[in-house]
Amino acid sequence: MKPNLTSRQVRQQEEHESCALICNIRKGGPSHGNLKRTLQALEKMGHRSGTIDGEGDGCGVMIDIPRRLWAKFLLSANLNPTWADSQRFFVAHFFLPKTEKGRAHEWLEVLRRQFADAGARILLERRGKTRSDALGKNARKVEPEFWQIAAVFDQPAPEEVMDKKLLKLQLRIERETPLYPLSVSRYTVVYKVYGSPSGIAHYFPRTFRPRLRQPRDHRALPLFHQHLVNF
Repeated sequence: MKPNLTSRQVRQQEEHESCALICNIRKGGPSHGNLKRTLQALEKMGHRSGTIDGEGDGCGVMIDIPRRLWAKFLLSANLNPTWADSQRFFVAHFFLPKTEKGRAHEWLEVLRRQFADAGARILLERRGKTRSDALGKNARKVEPEFWQIAAVFDQPAPEEVMDKKLLKLQLRIERETPLYPLSVSRYTVVYKVYGSPSGIAHYFPRTFRPRLRQPRDHRALPLFHQHLVNF
C-alpha cells in the first residue's frame, strides 16, 4: 500500500480497470422478468465501468437465441419456420466496421463461401435494425453495421462436432475478414453497444425491446457485461 493513501483511494486504484458482470439464472425455468431485471442490475453497476466524454464505453448482453423471433423472420421470407428449433440451426451476429461499408457486398460473399466450406447453408441474411440516435456523438462517428445470419448445417452431426465447426468458422472469419463476430452459436446470441446499459435496448429497438415487453418471449439465462465494446 502506498503511504498517505486512504483505504478508499487504494480500492479506487485497484478497480481502475474493473468492469461489471451480471448473470441472472431462474432455477424454475424461463421468466419474462429475467432479462429486464438483469439489465436493471447492470445499470446499477455503472460506476464500475468507464466513460469517454460523458459516454459509457461499452456493454453487451448474451441471451438465448430468440427462436420465436427467428421463426417469424423465416416465415416472412417464405422459409420453413421450424428450422429455428432444429439442433442444426445457428445464428451469427457481426459488426462490419464503418470504414468497410463500401465493401459490404464483397465481405458478404466471403462469408457465404466460409459458411459453405464449414458445411453450413445460410437461410437468411439481414441487416439488424439499430437506432443511431441512441448513441453518443463519439459512438456515432465509428458506428458499424450490425449483421445477422441464420444458418443450418447441411448434415446431422454430434453436437460437439457442430460446435467445433462453429468455433473454427468464427476464428476463420476473424482471421480473413475485418468483420467482428459478436457470436456464432447454436445456443446464444450477443448484442453489444458503445454506450451505457440503459442505451442497449434503445439501440436494438426491434430485436431487444420487444422481449422486455412480451411475456411469451422468455429468457432463461441473460448475461450482461459492461465495459467491453470497441467499434
